[in-house]
Amino acid sequence: MCSVNRRKAFVLLAVFVTMATRCGVAFTDLYMERRMEVVHYERSLRLGAKQTLTEEEEVVNRVLMLEKEREISQSLWDGAPFPPELHFFHAKPLIDETFIYQFIHDMPKGGNLHVHFGASASLDWFVQNVTYRPHCHVCRGADGAPLFHFYTTPPENPDCPWKLVSDERKLYDDPHVYDAELVRNISVVVDDPDMTYPSIRAVWVRFEPYFIGVLGAVNYLPVFTDYLWRTLQELWEDNVQYAELRFTIELYDLEGSYSDEHMVEVIKDVVTEFKAIYTDFIDAKIIISSIKGKTLEQQIEAVVRTAHLREKYPDDLLGFDLIQHEDTAPMMLELMQALRHPATRSPPGGLPFFFHAGETAWAELTDENLIDAVLLNTSRIGHGYAVLKHPWVLDQVRQRNIAIEVLKLVSDLRNHPAAVLMSRDYPIVIASDDPAAWGSAPLSHDFYMAFMALASVRDDLRVLKQLAINSIRYSALRPEEKEAALEKWQKSYYEFINRVYLNILDSESSSVSASAQPQGEVK
Repeated sequence: MCSVNRRKAFVLLAVFVTMATRCGVAFTDLYMERRMEVVHYERSLRLGAKQTLTEEEEVVNRVLMLEKEREISQSLWDGAPFPPELHFFHAKPLIDETFIYQFIHDMPKGGNLHVHFGASASLDWFVQNVTYRPHCHVCRGADGAPLFHFYTTPPENPDCPWKLVSDERKLYDDPHVYDAELVRNISVVVDDPDMTYPSIRAVWVRFEPYFIGVLGAVNYLPVFTDYLWRTLQELWEDNVQYAELRFTIELYDLEGSYSDEHMVEVIKDVVTEFKAIYTDFIDAKIIISSIKGKTLEQQIEAVVRTAHLREKYPDDLLGFDLIQHEDTAPMMLELMQALRHPATRSPPGGLPFFFHAGETAWAELTDENLIDAVLLNTSRIGHGYAVLKHPWVLDQVRQRNIAIEVLKLVSDLRNHPAAVLMSRDYPIVIASDDPAAWGSAPLSHDFYMAFMALASVRDDLRVLKQLAINSIRYSALRPEEKEAALEKWQKSYYEFINRVYLNILDSESSSVSASAQPQGEVK
């Protein structure tokens, strides 16, 4: 019976092919009709597909997409470099000259939901405004990376002797040369990133000294307040209106250390003052980060301290995170006693989590942190590029609106897992992680990379608009705060669209006037 059915199927197929050959035009029409149905269906699933555009947005979008198509065509057909396929260290100068980047820079982008304090204000500012202060000391370990700290009298440190930065600077005929060397020595930017950083581990070997070195200066109270202000100012100048900043608890001055509560109060005061001056800035909130490599007792203490702060400052402190190179750090499962501690208290306490997880290329090893992160009710997942290997986690991300924070967009992204997430409109946000470490803008470079590489060639203004909305939707703001934040963002966004729209009309009007001039006349 089965063989008879196969013969019938073969005969029907042969008849179909014969008819299709004789009626080629009809077959082609049917095929193309079906093909377009599939294409339109896939487009309807993408991030931003549900967004509608106003008439003004449509005009702006037309110009935006002409520029996007031009950039891509120049690379595809003319052999010009395509910035997103290059390492960011090489691509940045090319990106900065593009129309797309300038457009994205000027566009209100909502919030940056994942940025680490200490890598949030530019290194040029750090060197010029921090290292020139009295009592700023530096030491250099075996790897040559500088470590900064403020002391009246530095402690003995034979392995890394402390020197005043001012004394080192005096050894140079030109202090600008010293300052430029200092920036290079702090930064992770190198001329040959593919050779210097052949693996994630190699990046972290350089990256961890960056934070150890810089935080010693940034957590000095007089610097802390200025650095926070500068962070907020650079965000605002990049048209970012909201931020969730990740801090460690280590505030000190020349007399000693400060309490956890004092640190939160200082942050609140700076943010309040900033909002009073920059009235279109929405807010900045706190997430406490703890290094995974601490002992279990130290980790429990960090969780308890953060839980107490959360109880005292529920409007300002959002939750807790763990940081460190994921492949070499303890698994989250090993830290479960600490992470479950708030739930074991009497009465049970709630501490929201914002875990880094899935920042690995390994399968069924480090990436299982994703499972623990979801089981512990993480609010969002930092990096998460191993999420495609975990169907249950992917389902939970969709069902529970656990946004994936897409970070470190520094290499060719066209096959990055986030491209798949965007193709099915999974909850994602674009954030910058550590922009100062590699010299990027607070958020614009990350948006550019997402738009030009993670998004499809046809993805347009709707994607940028949706990503900005997502940054508020998946923030840790309370519902009423989100509503107010969205209104403030929309006001800024539509003002931006109107400015671009009027510029386009002026440009088109000027072009028409120029073409109407008699030949040879100079206008």
